[in-house]
Amino acid sequence: MAIQTSSLSRVVLRIVVSLALAIGLLGSVSAPGCAAGGVRSASRAAEDPLGVLSDPAAHSSTKERAVEVVAQMARNGEMDAAVVREVLKRSAWGRGNRPNVRNAAIDELFVDDPADTARMLSLLLPTESQWGVIEHVCDLAVESNNTDLIPALVRSWTRFVQRPSDEERPERAALVALAPGVPVERTIFGVFATAHDPEDHFGERTRRDAWTLLSRIDPDGSMAKDFVAQAPDASDDPLLADLQVAARDLGAIPLTTEQLDWVEELRKPAHAEFWERGKTVVASLGADQREGFELRHVVGVLWASEHREGWLEASRNEMLSGLTTELAERRHTRRTADFPDAMTGPRETIDHWGSDLVWGDALLMRIALEAITDQGVIRELYEQADHDKRDESTEHGGVLDADPEGGFVAYSYPPRPAQRAGDNRFIASQELIDAGNAALFHYHFHAQEFNNDEYAGPGVGDLEYARRFGRSCLVLTFTSSKTLGVDYYQPDGARIDLGAIVRP
Repeated sequence: MAIQTSSLSRVVLRIVVSLALAIGLLGSVSAPGCAAGGVRSASRAAEDPLGVLSDPAAHSSTKERAVEVVAQMARNGEMDAAVVREVLKRSAWGRGNRPNVRNAAIDELFVDDPADTARMLSLLLPTESQWGVIEHVCDLAVESNNTDLIPALVRSWTRFVQRPSDEERPERAALVALAPGVPVERTIFGVFATAHDPEDHFGERTRRDAWTLLSRIDPDGSMAKDFVAQAPDASDDPLLADLQVAARDLGAIPLTTEQLDWVEELRKPAHAEFWERGKTVVASLGADQREGFELRHVVGVLWASEHREGWLEASRNEMLSGLTTELAERRHTRRTADFPDAMTGPRETIDHWGSDLVWGDALLMRIALEAITDQGVIRELYEQADHDKRDESTEHGGVLDADPEGGFVAYSYPPRPAQRAGDNRFIASQELIDAGNAALFHYHFHAQEFNNDEYAGPGVGDLEYARRFGRSCLVLTFTSSKTLGVDYYQPDGARIDLGAIVRP
């Protein structure tokens, strides 16, 4: 594998210094102002390099010199090359070492065997936490034009950090340099589309990480949808084939790895009837209604096709207007938790969020209002909320769906024992997620106290759940012993107070 001049120059310099160390030149000469410790360190690195590399207390500069010495000894035939390679790999992987030591080991390994080192870096980079090493590997990938490292660069970038920003990430810069003239989003999609060997668990993890990253830097999914539509027939790749069918039949694709799982489930034979019915009804919608259409909207249009056909003919503005009228007659409680000044928090109203709401959102909220006025549902929800209040080990929740016999039903799915993380947190069980694949809403309670007004609405963790799973959600909060406030929220963070329901 070719390596560019700048990389070769750096490595040649290391070799020259290593040779000098090996014959003791640097250990016997001192310049004015040099401490005796520096001479001793150089001498120790030359005399016992393996000992230095295994010594956790050795100074990083001494270890870096030792890396150079053992590499030169292997080249001179003074030490077994296979043994030295393993020693250098341990130094490269050793996260107790400082970046300068690890980077020196990586450089020596790369000169010795570029292909094997690239394979090692593909394993190292996705979990690497030292930015000095990440940046060095990114530079090395670019200098050597090593496109085999693109999947590892994508996986490394997938890990979210506050700083640097996505635009400033070294992995991004490396991907742009390795695929000049290609949008970085397309490069990431290429990793997703090609890493699909069903026997390769590592490849499966890589492609899901690629999709996670793509959803982060393409939050509305517009580019991803185009890439899916433009991709060649994927009959040999079931997951990509499912995405192509979703885009074609429903005009919607998943935006996170959890939503990828959702699509896979909906494409199974158990949901074949649901999918075909959804495909037919969605095809009848107008352009205004299909704007911003997501997977979670499908169950809404199916419900409306059976119970409120007139809603399928209404425009977005008509649906929002009807929703505003209905909400004006209900009692509301604003969440103030998380905001020192109650007036600075986001308002949970149509006026505040209207520009973010598409026709499918308005449809689902009107269905939610129908559901929370169903007396059978109200009784079920209060029974579950009282149970939640007595249980201090977790929050409770479930799925709200249409009742096959007419009306609605609230199915309770409390977290499993191992998922109970305290009275202020709800963790959805796999049973709930499975039951919610074709259900209208996921819901949970804030029932720690009867007077829980300040928490009347979704918290940060709740909004993240909606984003990851792509679902339309409800949170029900005790605002008194006789009232539960109901708030709707969705993946993009929009949240609307639907008003209170009164204990029967």
